Amino acid sequence: MKDIKSLRQKNTDELEKELSLSREKLVNLKFERETGAVKKTHEFNSLRKKIAKILTLLKEGMKKA
Repeated sequence: MKDIKSLRQKNTDELEKELSLSREKLVNLKFERETGAVKKTHEFNSLRKKIAKILTLLKEGMKKA
C-alpha cells in the first residue's frame, strides 16, 4: 500500500481516481467474504485505512483552496 508521502504528491484528480478504485476493491472483497472466498482478511483494514487517508488529503486540499 502506498504511504502518505506518495499520496500527497498526487493531484486531486489522481486522488479521486485512486479513491474510486479502492472503494471498488473493498466492495469486491465484501462480496468475496460473503461467498467465503477471502483468504487475506487483512486487506479489509488496509483498504479502509487507504480510503481514509485519501479522503483526509482531499479535505485538506479543499481547505487550502
